[in-house]
Amino acid sequence: MKKVFFFLVLLPLCCIHAAGCPVHPDIVVFDFGGVVNCTDYEIYTKKVQKALGLGHSQARSLIRKARKTKDSDREAFWQIYQTKSGLLLPFNWAKQFEHLKKESLTINPAIYKIIKELKKHGCKVAMLSNISTARAADIRKLGLYKPFHPAVLSCDINAEKPSQKAFKALLERLGNAAPERCFFIDDKKANVKAAIRLGFQAVQYESSKKLRWKLAQRNILPYK
Repeated sequence: MKKVFFFLVLLPLCCIHAAGCPVHPDIVVFDFGGVVNCTDYEIYTKKVQKALGLGHSQARSLIRKARKTKDSDREAFWQIYQTKSGLLLPFNWAKQFEHLKKESLTINPAIYKIIKELKKHGCKVAMLSNISTARAADIRKLGLYKPFHPAVLSCDINAEKPSQKAFKALLERLGNAAPERCFFIDDKKANVKAAIRLGFQAVQYESSKKLRWKLAQRNILPYK
């Protein structure tokens, strides 16, 4: 009778304790642009500057405006720019502009090192990235998506972060995994907040060194 009594008293306490403990994540999800890779905008600016004969500040401003334009509106953007500026753009400039961006791509080797270490410790490594079809094709040709299973791209699922649809598509591709099993890394605060609202564990990316520390804090990787 005493054993039954103690069991009934301890059971609610154990449940409360278990509910308060976060699930240990075994799936690490990376954003691509700004985390795994980045565009060196100083190189990009110089390339655009040279191609169009613009000043440095003009080229930077132009890149900034073009980046805010949707892929589907990019051709119209350049037509309007050419009319307003009076500048005759090179033939097939929209494609040339994207090619210059591709040439300015840099990869973060420290992140790839972390990815290898995560796999070594039994973690599944995935990706959720907002990207255009053309840009994704270029990156795929370079083999940069190979470490990620799955690599979920906005152009393939017709949804972009921070929408819930994008995160839910990721979970489906992960075999309907529970969101609390996932540790999500993104350089944009809005995407991190959206992930947390859905139950993901998530952090905003600042540097590979800080990321390594945050992974160690959560016992995803050992301390170094």
